[in-house]
Amino acid sequence: MPAYLYKNKNIIGMAAYKNYFGLWFHQGVFFKDEERVLVNAQENKTKTLRE
Repeated sequence: MPAYLYKNKNIIGMAAYKNYFGLWFHQGVFFKDEERVLVNAQENKTKTLRE
């Protein structure tokens, strides 16, 4: 699973599965998501990770 970094910090990660493609943002909580497309990647485990 590739991950992309900027200034030595994780920004985006991705993975391919049988029926879908996963793309997550390590600091996604800071995005303006007015249409509520992003969801918490691991409820009760992470606070900022969104996919």
